[in-house]
Amino acid sequence: MNDQIKNYIEEAVRAGKSVEDIKQSLLAFGWQEADIEEALAAPAAPTAAPVVEVAKQRSSSKLAWTLVAILAIIIVIGAVLFFLKPSAPASPLPVAVPVQTQPVASTTPVASVAPTTPTTTAPPSAVAATCTDSNASLGANAIYTQGTVTSIDSTGNAQKLTDDCGDATHLIEYICYESPVGSGHYASGRTIVQCPKGCANGACKK
Repeated sequence: MNDQIKNYIEEAVRAGKSVEDIKQSLLAFGWQEADIEEALAAPAAPTAAPVVEVAKQRSSSKLAWTLVAILAIIIVIGAVLFFLKPSAPASPLPVAVPVQTQPVASTTPVASVAPTTPTTTAPPSAVAATCTDSNASLGANAIYTQGTVTSIDSTGNAQKLTDDCGDATHLIEYICYESPVGSGHYASGRTIVQCPKGCANGACKK
């Protein structure tokens, strides 16, 4: 199973996205449907539900003890009044009625992940004789500028790939890399980058 697909699915689930939305986003990135289905079928990571359940139990226990304390105080006050004024007719003591409350489960915000060094995720079908990246000189800042990768494969076919947003927070960044290493031949590939401030117009927002 591809770790990038797995990590994206876990992040999307924590953000509240539906399975269908997750699947459509991954298809937009260019992932194969079979790989997506395999990742979706894998056992899901534990969610925050157990923590919410523990919070509910603690809240209910605290409420119960509070009600017991209130009842005890009322009984003590009633007993004192009864013994101080024995001649006065006894009045019924108020009965505390438990109030049913529903604790509100707080959700943990998903922390934004800073862009990491891109890793090639999809090599081309044919080895490229040449490959140029318009963002090559920008280094780590390449994700903030929409770039274009132009490659010519061993059969002479030219291909242009322009950076694009897979969704509102992820950038599909196209790159050039040597394939195989040390051969002097270059191919075009892509990497998916999470943009902390969102993605627009084929680049991460600054």
